[in-house]
Amino acid sequence: MSGPDFAARGLARQALMAQPALFSAMSGRAIPGNLHRIESTGYSADGEGAGTYVNDGLCNSTLLGAHPRFAFRASDSRVFRLLPLGGIVTVEQAGARGVAGQNDQPAIQAAVDYAQNVGAAEVRFGKAHYELWAPLRTSPFKSTFATDGHYITISKSLILRGAAAARTVLDCRALGGTDPATTWQTVALDSNDPSPRVWRGNACFLRGNKNSELPAPGNPLQIERVELHRLVFRGNTARTVSHDWPANITTGDGWDGTHQGLKVQDTHVGDIVLSDTDFIGWRGELLYLAGYDPRSLTMERVRLLTTNGNAMNPGVNVPIIATNCEFGDAYQAHEDTGKRYARYIGCIWRDAEKMNIGSGPTNGILYNYLYPTRDETSQPPLTQFDGCEIRNVTMAHIGNWVRGRLRTTDTVLNLTSNLFMTLQDIDLDIEALLDQRDAISPLLLYGPDTLTKPVSGAPAGVYIQPPRNVHLRLRHMRTALAQAGNRNWAPFRWSGYIDKTCRINVEGSEATTVPSTMDNPTKSAPFIQLGNYSHSLGYLHHGAVNVEPFNQNGEIRVAGPVIQAHSTVEGIYDATLPTAPTGGTAYGFAEGQKLRIYKSGDLADLRFVKGQSAAFSVQRTRVLDKHGDWIEFAFNSGAGKWEENGFYTAASEVISASFAARQLPAVNPGAATTLTLAVPGAKVGDKASASFALALPGLLGFAETAAADSVKVSLFNPAAQASAAFTSDVFVEVSRR
Repeated sequence: MSGPDFAARGLARQALMAQPALFSAMSGRAIPGNLHRIESTGYSADGEGAGTYVNDGLCNSTLLGAHPRFAFRASDSRVFRLLPLGGIVTVEQAGARGVAGQNDQPAIQAAVDYAQNVGAAEVRFGKAHYELWAPLRTSPFKSTFATDGHYITISKSLILRGAAAARTVLDCRALGGTDPATTWQTVALDSNDPSPRVWRGNACFLRGNKNSELPAPGNPLQIERVELHRLVFRGNTARTVSHDWPANITTGDGWDGTHQGLKVQDTHVGDIVLSDTDFIGWRGELLYLAGYDPRSLTMERVRLLTTNGNAMNPGVNVPIIATNCEFGDAYQAHEDTGKRYARYIGCIWRDAEKMNIGSGPTNGILYNYLYPTRDETSQPPLTQFDGCEIRNVTMAHIGNWVRGRLRTTDTVLNLTSNLFMTLQDIDLDIEALLDQRDAISPLLLYGPDTLTKPVSGAPAGVYIQPPRNVHLRLRHMRTALAQAGNRNWAPFRWSGYIDKTCRINVEGSEATTVPSTMDNPTKSAPFIQLGNYSHSLGYLHHGAVNVEPFNQNGEIRVAGPVIQAHSTVEGIYDATLPTAPTGGTAYGFAEGQKLRIYKSGDLADLRFVKGQSAAFSVQRTRVLDKHGDWIEFAFNSGAGKWEENGFYTAASEVISASFAARQLPAVNPGAATTLTLAVPGAKVGDKASASFALALPGLLGFAETAAADSVKVSLFNPAAQASAAFTSDVFVEVSRR
């Protein structure tokens, strides 16, 4: 063999060693010494995870030992590593295949670890579906910072992105690929307590800086930014009726805090960005932020659905912008403790027993984690709703500093200072729809039942405060289906001490009655204005609220803006009104508050006598005579009294009667004679007049309704001599106005 042949063969062999090959065939390969870059055709199969490998300054034995799926040693002992092209590492380059029955969790975690180590920006998922089997957990339950046992752990800034035509599903199963609803691990509670706890593993665990690991001011955090795009984290458990915590060690049922979606607890991170990403079918919180405040949370087209715990739980003071997101099919759709800023645009909360949003500390925790605090030198820490919906949530609690537009279906909105210690600065437009449920209120407003109710965790003398500066505009209605099923709204109700700065405008249709208080006696009276309003119970006058029987002279209880007074004993009773509820003037009535009083039944009369009481003023004495008669007042806070604003009676305005040939006796000087005439329908207090067919012989005549159904005519002789007896026809008129 000639020298040229040897040279040619050597060049051919060198060229062959430089040809692309599978990554699995790279280890020990004889790669020419002058070659520092080589291509692979795939990880273990052609076309699956192809990449470029380089020998550079990062390549050493330490990197090879830490990332064997991404590095290899050639025959000359040089180490080559995967080069992230465009800053991207794919999970296929770690050996993930995205086929049924294969556990891709080790490959996916390896891709995350490698990307974080070499400073790659993104880990990409090229397939539509991957199975992730739960990794083994050996650390105790309470080891918050332990990274074992989670499906994916992120400890540095990184992007995870699904790149398939459809969003990538990360199908998270239990050990060995089994069903997580029926299979779970058990671990010790902590190093000092071996009692077992359920462990299933969290979908995506962010392990940022501990307090002791915080960098010097101006230096970046470990996790400056994490982004998740076009991913579906499937937890493979259904929601059950049990929300007991922790999960039951025998059945696995309940609220499992080890089976969360995105978990960030007691760790410092920067910005969190989620888009087109779902966490569905987990037994714990689907998004859980606790401990320290991330820099921001941005969510777009994110679904957090199906859990025995909370769907959305950003329980720290993190600014939030969420657009077109959905939270629910959960025990709690949302649990919140207040934000210095939160904006929800086109978001939906649905199918949950409860939720609470807004309120909480934004300027440090004082007394307890719900007590509202704010920086009073800065802007208020607003939570803003822009066209959001709450559907089929049994009780949705709204806290402090919340405003915007909100639609509800089959949901009770509950604003209560008993939960949040006070309520303030709330401004909401609410459109409520009743469809599947019955006899629920679209809105409740609660103040403390006493002014000395202590705040949990506070020193003695710190009390829960009445709601103040709460402005609500409520419009409610029923669907055709609800109407066909005879399902009705209960009214807006309030209870306890509520500051009179609270204003509620109510309109719409199909409530059983108008707004009313649950307290008797009435503690407070927020300003209530009724707009275009109807009710669904025909036997009540205009949906008026029934108050106690009015069977004697006295004060009518103002239980709402439209009340219905009735009597069980015949009579004529003089009424007056309170100028403040029992809580005092600070808790009602507000300037311009209207009050309409209807009479129910025809048994007795309700009379407001002109000039009789300083609590009200009427143009003239008003009598509610017939069933359905009403009088309306408006409150003048400057004068401290109710002023007549309208009046209606179905009783005749004038009753006329005539009496033929009545004989009248002679009347001595300075004396009088009385003629009592039966006039059916005449009421005490009606205005009466009498006239005679003949001229009175020097007598003065007076008429009055001194008793029911009668008029007394008195004739007085002012002259110095007796009048003559005479006979005349008598004409009587009785009028109500």
